[in-house]
Amino acid sequence: MKKNNLKKALHDSKIVFGPFLKITDPAVVEIMGFAGFDFAIID
Repeated sequence: MKKNNLKKALHDSKIVFGPFLKITDPAVVEIMGFAGFDFAIID
């Protein structure tokens, strides 16, 4: 099973960063992942 890094960081009381996106293009979400964000919320 794949390890959930976001859950672990939250459990360890670490700060996590992520954008709210209105663009649903998968390439944009992938770029956000490569940019180092911990999560992306798509509206």
